[in-house]
Amino acid sequence: MLNLIKSISRLEDKSVQVHVFYFGPLSEELDHELKGLDIVRVDMSQMSLPKKVLLKLIEANNPHRILRSFLKNHPVDALYPFLSWGEYDYTLTSKAIYWIPDFQHKFLPQLFSSDELKSRDLQFSAIAEHAIHLILSSHDALGHFKEFYPNSKAEVRVLQFMSLINESELSDKQNVLDKFKLSRPYFIVCNQFWSHKNHLLVLEALAALDQKKIGFDIVFTGKPHDHRDSQYFNKLSAYVESNTLNDQVKFLGFIDRADQLTLMRESLAVIQPSLFEGWSTVNEDAKTLGKRVIASDIPIHREQLVGDYDFFEPHSANELADIITKKLGSTSMENPTEFSLLQNQSRNQAYGLKLVSLFEKFKH
Repeated sequence: MLNLIKSISRLEDKSVQVHVFYFGPLSEELDHELKGLDIVRVDMSQMSLPKKVLLKLIEANNPHRILRSFLKNHPVDALYPFLSWGEYDYTLTSKAIYWIPDFQHKFLPQLFSSDELKSRDLQFSAIAEHAIHLILSSHDALGHFKEFYPNSKAEVRVLQFMSLINESELSDKQNVLDKFKLSRPYFIVCNQFWSHKNHLLVLEALAALDQKKIGFDIVFTGKPHDHRDSQYFNKLSAYVESNTLNDQVKFLGFIDRADQLTLMRESLAVIQPSLFEGWSTVNEDAKTLGKRVIASDIPIHREQLVGDYDFFEPHSANELADIITKKLGSTSMENPTEFSLLQNQSRNQAYGLKLVSLFEKFKH
């Protein structure tokens, strides 16, 4: 959402205005991200409604009802993204642009509780039935949508989002390396610690290489918690311990984004081992930074990573180990493209224009 807001607000053409609706207060980090952008910030907690009415709307836990009340005095042309459909949405439907991130629960149902599966099916079915406008993040997801909801009348468009990064958003290289005590070359994995992100395969690949005494590290970032599997991170830690990989594995936890981007930029390559993605932010960050990516060979990664990238069978630690070995022994470890502020500004303009064009098509 920040990338979308930034890309439109930074356009030279100011005929389109972004209004950011939120229910305050914002976190300090998000408030900082929005500062300096040419946007209209709208704190819906400041609505001129009687306090009892406002509290009732909040307690109903239906943000669409709050938005519907607010828009009576704050008209806009399009509302994005809507993630669910509710019985009160009829007055919003013509302006609402819905978004379904992915259909992971259809392919990896074992990762969801029965209540989560039921909730997703109900919400996605409601969107398919009632939405006029719908955005999906990939052609892979579009194929899934047509398969599961062939009778939907929604106008569906694909928006492959981009990461927009400026040089000013990166930290000082040496400060970051010193901060995290990284003195050797390293590969980096930047995913939350959810079981479908497939971290264990990376550790297994490292274990297969350990006997060769290769001098590099594997760095992991992300929150060490999976609400679906509370023992997931503990299992990874136990594997590291039992295979004596402690000296080569760095679990950094959830870190500042500027530090994370800097670590990605300075890495040998980004490893993306995930079993399922809607549209990987990690891959987009890596592409913007001009970094090499070693990715699991799944359809969405093939769609997202076009060019000089390496793919491995997502259940084969040996295949990943072979790619790592070849990369370490290769003279072509240079980045496929150099990070360029000017190039990024050009990408920003192109993406912003694409978004405006898409929303204009929906409007008409």
